[in-house]
Amino acid sequence: MKTVYLTLLSVGLLTSSLHAGKAIEAQLVSSTVSVPLEEGIQKWQLGLSDNEGTTLTFMIRLAQVVSIDKGSLNLNGWTIAEQHRSRFTDELASFKINHKFYQGDISQLSLDGSIVVNVGSKLQNKTITLKKDDKPIKLPDFKVSIEEDAHMGLGIRFDGTVSMLKSIKVENDGKEIDSNGSSSSSDYRTYYYPALNEKSKIAITYFSDIKKQTIKITK
Repeated sequence: MKTVYLTLLSVGLLTSSLHAGKAIEAQLVSSTVSVPLEEGIQKWQLGLSDNEGTTLTFMIRLAQVVSIDKGSLNLNGWTIAEQHRSRFTDELASFKINHKFYQGDISQLSLDGSIVVNVGSKLQNKTITLKKDDKPIKLPDFKVSIEEDAHMGLGIRFDGTVSMLKSIKVENDGKEIDSNGSSSSSDYRTYYYPALNEKSKIAITYFSDIKKQTIKITK
């Protein structure tokens, strides 16, 4: 019997109800169905990477989102395949869920579950100055240091739970200076500033606590 690989895409608006008394819902933005390929054919040969079965991607739009609690998924038969919090804004996050044994019609799926999101709270502000060879300054969830890149120049590096960082502002003589780029991974983030020097004032705003927010997953 021949088998095929099907990809279905459904794109929706990134909407969520943030009004008091109304539940917040995740928005389904894409869906993929992957069935076994013929023997001898590998997914990588076709440029495919999704897990076998059905994978659904949801977006969450919620102010001050820090992370998604992977162990909180409440949806029978489904598992968390991936999660991501945008490094460009703390109002967007996404997650993928997978059902290995469902390979049917997406339109026939009915979902009624939930997942928990960690939301930042209790904003704190700290202004510091740092030189290249200074020891890192430790804050509750991350440490701050200066690094130098051969192409980007001096940068302010954060190591640790960097999703707890709300914003950063750098000033020279009372005037805000611009960043020329950044780099990041799950546990570090660096912002580069061409005009950064040992007298620059670095204003850091971060969350010192988190709250739990339940997000509905329906279809």
